[in-house]
Amino acid sequence: TTVAELKRKDRIKVAFVTDHAATWCGDKLYNMFANNPRFEPTIFLCRSEESTLDDSRHDFEQFKSRGLNAVAVFDENEETEPQDVIIFLRPYTDILPKNFRPAAMTPQTLWAHILYGFKVSSMDFDATQPLYRLAWKIFFETVAALKFFDKHCAIGVHRGVVSGYPRLDVLFDAAKQFSFPWKMTRPDATKIIWAPHWTIFDEDSPYYYGTFQHNFRFMYEFAKSHPETSWVVKPHPRLAFIAVKKGLFESAEAYEDYLQAWNDLPNAQVFTGGYYHDIFATSDGMIQDSGSFLAEYQYTHKPMIYLTRDERPFNELGKRILDVSYCVDGRDFDGIAALIRKVFVDGNDPLKDARQKLFDELLNYVKRNGMFASEFIFRAIADELEV
Repeated sequence: TTVAELKRKDRIKVAFVTDHAATWCGDKLYNMFANNPRFEPTIFLCRSEESTLDDSRHDFEQFKSRGLNAVAVFDENEETEPQDVIIFLRPYTDILPKNFRPAAMTPQTLWAHILYGFKVSSMDFDATQPLYRLAWKIFFETVAALKFFDKHCAIGVHRGVVSGYPRLDVLFDAAKQFSFPWKMTRPDATKIIWAPHWTIFDEDSPYYYGTFQHNFRFMYEFAKSHPETSWVVKPHPRLAFIAVKKGLFESAEAYEDYLQAWNDLPNAQVFTGGYYHDIFATSDGMIQDSGSFLAEYQYTHKPMIYLTRDERPFNELGKRILDVSYCVDGRDFDGIAALIRKVFVDGNDPLKDARQKLFDELLNYVKRNGMFASEFIFRAIADELEV
C-alpha cells in the first residue's frame, strides 16, 4: 500500500496546497513538519481565476517573508514536483492547476484535507467535492462539522477526525505577545475590524448573507467621522471579484479606489491575505457578515456585531454563536452606529459570560483533545507513517 511504501522512505515530501494565503492553516503545523528530518514540507500557492496577479504575489511574499518554503504555481499547466502527501486547504480541486486535480493523481500520493473555515452555514455543497471521497485523512474543526459532513457526504466521512483549527492555535498561547500597527488619531481609540463577505447578491438565494452592497458607503463615512475609532477593513478574498462582476463597482480599479480611500484615512487601513491573528488579538471588536469568522473571532473572547439580512442560512452551530452575538440588520445604519458606541466604545458587553460558556461547550478543541490542533494533525500523519 501507499502508506507502507512511505514508511520505508528516508524523506517524505509533504505539500500544502491552497489558492489564497487567507486559508493558510498556520506556521505552527508547517514548522512541525519542517523540524522533523523525515519530512520535507512545501507550500504550493496556486492562482485561481478570481485572484489578481498582484494579490497572488502579495500572498506569496507573505509566505516567503516568514521563511517558509513556498512555490508559486500561477500557470494552470505548470509542472510541479511529485509529492508523497498533499494537504489541501480548500476542497475545490477543479480550480487548481492540473497537477493537483484528481485526474492527475496516482496511487503513490496520499491526499489529506484541513477545512479552511468553520462550518456555520446550512449549505451542503462542499460535501459533493471529490476530495471528501478520495482523502486519506480529513481534519474537522468541530464535532458539529464532522456530523454535518457525515450526513451529507454520499459515503460518509469515515476517515474524518476532529482536530480543531490549527490557524487559531496561536490564540491559545498565553505567552504570545501580539502586536499590530493600528492607525490611531487618539491613543485610546477603539480598535474595530470590519470583515465584509463576498455573498452580496442574488436576493432570492437562502445561501447569501453578505451586506456590503448596502453599507459599504456608510461604513466608510462612519469611520471617517469618528476619530475615536480605529479600523482595519478585512474583505473576503472573493469580494473584489464578485463586486466587479455583479456591477457594484464598474471596474477593478474602482474597487481598488474604494479600498484606497480607506487607507487614506488617518484612522483606518485595509488588510488582505493571511496572518490576521495579530489583528484579532489586538482588536476591541469585530463587525462582520461572514461565515467562518463568526466562529473564528470567538477565540479572542471579544464582542462581535453581526450584520444580518432577511435570510439566515446557518446551521445549529452558527445559530448558537449568533445567539451570543450582537445582531443588527446590515441596512439599519442607526442601529449599527448605536451598537458600535454601546458595545465597542462604551464597553457594555452583557453577552460576555454567555460567549465563554458556548466557547467551552462547542469550540474549545484544546480542552477536548488535550493538545493544539497542529500537534493533533501532525501526530495523526506522522504516527501512521511511523515517523
